[in-house]
Amino acid sequence: MLDEVLGKKKVKEIINNIKNVSEKEKSAESINYKLFANQEKILFIFYDALLKYKIIIDEEIYFDDYLEQIDKLLKKINNIDDLTLGVNNLICKFTCIKLGVKNNEEEDNRKDILTYIYNKFIVNGYFVHGFSSCYCENIKRYGFTSEAYLNYYEDFKKINDIFNKYNITNVLEKDFSKKEVHFTDNFVKACSYSANSPGYFFNLIYNREYNHLKLKKDILVKGNFEGAFKNIKRILNFLEINDEDKAYIIDIFKKEWNLLFSKERKISLLLVKRGFFPNKNGINILDLVSAKDIGIYEAVDKLLSERNSKVVCDGRIEASDLKIITLDGLCDDLKEDTKLEKMDLASDFSNVYGNVSLLLLVGSILISLGVIVSIILMIGG
Repeated sequence: MLDEVLGKKKVKEIINNIKNVSEKEKSAESINYKLFANQEKILFIFYDALLKYKIIIDEEIYFDDYLEQIDKLLKKINNIDDLTLGVNNLICKFTCIKLGVKNNEEEDNRKDILTYIYNKFIVNGYFVHGFSSCYCENIKRYGFTSEAYLNYYEDFKKINDIFNKYNITNVLEKDFSKKEVHFTDNFVKACSYSANSPGYFFNLIYNREYNHLKLKKDILVKGNFEGAFKNIKRILNFLEINDEDKAYIIDIFKKEWNLLFSKERKISLLLVKRGFFPNKNGINILDLVSAKDIGIYEAVDKLLSERNSKVVCDGRIEASDLKIITLDGLCDDLKEDTKLEKMDLASDFSNVYGNVSLLLLVGSILISLGVIVSIILMIGG
């Protein structure tokens, strides 16, 4: 759905400006670095701006101008909410251009503008679910059934039991007995969930209650295994979990990490038509058209804003009824990082289960050296 626009030079340039930020570049004018602390959200708002244009405007002739306007917003605005409002105002502006509505005539054409956007974005728009990239190919091929995919649920249930044993409750914030997932009409939130999914795993390695331990937050979105491993060790040590339970939790943590990074980790989004979940639009277009106390730009912002943060899905969606969008996140050179992470897992194994693996490794090296020496002697003889 976005493949064509994502390949454009200017789009790539803006994405790179958002992603590849260094201290030296903060003085450059490629982006407003007062927003730097929200680097992840800025990227997702930019993707949201592209999708809204594609769904509502979808005119090649205006796209370059639209990108220039988005770029200006990124350079000038220093507040996330204002950035989102700015994007929605641009959608209103370019809708007027597409419909042939001249400046200062927007209110006279209020009904046409709002009805057009309503039909494009609401009636024929999408609900979105963010998910882990490792499931992408399977969903494309077989469709989507809520909670029916490879997972370590039984192991995480046991982790819950371990925490309960220490009177520590609701760490994972997940009811594993419910076979349901949530869709949303907030594209940015769906991106964020995908980047940090699954939520129960994120809660295991970064829990807000233990922020005083100086935990790293962006560990999943950036594929930071070292940061994640330090987080979980700090949490388990602070909670005084015994060695046996600690070893089990860390083992499941490593298994889950390897599963999530078994494929290149991207922002993966599953889109279904809003009609798949009837009666969830949550807005009366006639009321919005007649609400003369708010201007046209504010009305469009209301139309494009979130109203359904948790649309429950507990059934099956056929592959033919869904679309999948894959976007670059903040993970760089992921394949190389994954190799390093797997090496870290192997080297750290002895820390959890003792020094047996180290002895095996040394023994294997000595055996290999012996074989090589024997071959040399045979050749020399």
